[in-house]
Amino acid sequence: MELLNNIEHYVFFVQSSDKKRNVIQSTITKITAHSPSIFIISGISSAAEIVRECEKSLIEYLQNYELEKISSAEKEKLFFKMK
Repeated sequence: MELLNNIEHYVFFVQSSDKKRNVIQSTITKITAHSPSIFIISGISSAAEIVRECEKSLIEYLQNYELEKISSAEKEKLFFKMK
């Protein structure tokens, strides 16, 4: 129930109007504030490309997390798991 009641602490749903800088900053802020064991960043269609553009920067910032991802032409999901 904790996860469902506070989904915004664990997931960032990227919108096509989001900027790369905003995605990175919002992700870092949420992880710093809540220290989730898993954090998911997800984008569909044009938002998937924004997620792809953020991946390298997020890996650099989130060194206490390991990355697993699911990719397709239309979807990008990054799963950051605490080491």
